[in-house]
Amino acid sequence: MRVRFSFRLPLVCIPTGYPVLIPESAIMQRRSFFSLRTWIQEMMRKPAPARQREMIQAAEGDNVASILAWPNQYDYRSDAALPILGAAPRVPAGHVIDGLTLSEAIPDKHKVALRDIAVGETVVRYGFPIGTASSPIPRGSWVHTHNVAFDGQAIESVGDRWEKTSVQRPRIDFQSESGFMPEFEGYRRANGRAGCRNYLALVSLVGCISASMDDLMRDISRDVCRKHRNIDGVLSLSHNLGCSQVGPGLDKVRNLIVGLARNPNIGGIVFVELGCQNLQMTSILEAFGEDAHERIRSYKAQEAGDERVAISKLLYEVARVADKDRRESIPLQDAVIGVKCGGSDGLSGLTANRLCGTFGRRFCGMGGTLAATETGEMIGCEELLIQNSVSPTVAQACLDILKRNRDYLGEFYAENPSPGNIAGGLTNIRDKSLGAIAKFLPNRIVEVRDYAEGITPKLSGVSLVYGPCNDEVSVTNLFASGCILTIFTTGQGTNWGGFGPTFKVSSNSRLAEAKPHWIDFNAGRMCDVDCSPEEIERDFWNALCDCLSGRSITKAEKAGFFKSVPWQYGQIL
Repeated sequence: MRVRFSFRLPLVCIPTGYPVLIPESAIMQRRSFFSLRTWIQEMMRKPAPARQREMIQAAEGDNVASILAWPNQYDYRSDAALPILGAAPRVPAGHVIDGLTLSEAIPDKHKVALRDIAVGETVVRYGFPIGTASSPIPRGSWVHTHNVAFDGQAIESVGDRWEKTSVQRPRIDFQSESGFMPEFEGYRRANGRAGCRNYLALVSLVGCISASMDDLMRDISRDVCRKHRNIDGVLSLSHNLGCSQVGPGLDKVRNLIVGLARNPNIGGIVFVELGCQNLQMTSILEAFGEDAHERIRSYKAQEAGDERVAISKLLYEVARVADKDRRESIPLQDAVIGVKCGGSDGLSGLTANRLCGTFGRRFCGMGGTLAATETGEMIGCEELLIQNSVSPTVAQACLDILKRNRDYLGEFYAENPSPGNIAGGLTNIRDKSLGAIAKFLPNRIVEVRDYAEGITPKLSGVSLVYGPCNDEVSVTNLFASGCILTIFTTGQGTNWGGFGPTFKVSSNSRLAEAKPHWIDFNAGRMCDVDCSPEEIERDFWNALCDCLSGRSITKAEKAGFFKSVPWQYGQIL
């Protein structure tokens, strides 16, 4: 009699201290017992998931806290593990956390009332009001859009709100720090600026030539890099603008193109115009000095035969010049680094954004420049911007760009936060803004710049850049303003990459484990019970230094995702 063994086991307990589900594929693909045993051994070598806290209070004195779904209850490695737009797991009613009993089911990363909150009473998070209770909120209840009202009044004048003592910051003596890299291996450009990549840029001046430039870039990029080993890649700046634009809209596109082309990560440029567009080549080239001309070529497509052949020849010409560039040791404070958040959730301001702010404290203390934009996600935080500005003039400039943003959006300025933000636990714009500004505060705000206007390096503080909140537009704005790397924090994830290294930081471990091909650093570790903030900060710092030095590249770079989206502003004829 022949005995058949079945390995269709729904659950296997192995000596890691937690149960493991065997993938259906491990059984259905007729694997041998040896294969199954090998798979179990591999699982045994993996460490058990870190135990996470179940509740996080942003600041002492808050009357709400953020809930985390039961740790280790979900298989984070599953393809279906990533919660998007309302699919987040819920902590059930009756569950007890640190003596607090939940009176209703609360979604992951949403807020719970730590005490009874009466109608009209202030709801406090991060130590600041985020609204008032529109209905009674008993202790242990879910706190969100259904029971919190917000009607913030904008502050448009600094008045006597600024105090000099509030913005004094000690300078960091880096020699006393241990385990933090003080330098990176980068490219020192002729104008003294520091870059972290040596890209070639194929830049279209008008939308109607952009598609063919994208095709050419895809065809030629690999061959250029193969023949010129010191070139990191070929980027194509394509867009749908440059034609029939007039006034401020045309000026903004010109400034953006010039800013991206002058970015320290660019070692050589080929500008391509159709010929009849409003944005003419002469207005672009006059922005560059004589010392840059050997790295610049230009081409008018309407004046020649096969533009692909001609443009390819020009690209190889600048490649030969850029290939002579070499990395050298550069003090980290010479870098200009941008910060941006997108797809934020209820943990973003507690983990990923807070980690950026901590990085900024050390980086700005060394003398570096941290750049931030997304003007619409500073609304409701005017007092904090004033308190952290280096002068009343800078403070007023902060208020002015917020007013410009409100005037630009009109009645739609209250449409932020997005549906995804709300599903992720953010209740209103004040709640979102307080978490968003944690990326760069409490560092000193030293200057305020217009859209795509050049940022000053080595500011020992923050440069605020006016511009929209849209992910693609704002990251493009940061690179056009001079950032050589942008830290992009996210709670729900995106695979997008901008016109340079876009370093993705997840606010939660579930996203990092479900999307390792998107995320470069997991700030969700800050939610672990036994986390070491100092160790996480050091790991983050050194991961950024490795990326700046080219020892590692971002997941977006690895996937070939480089995209630039100009702000579509003003009139079109």
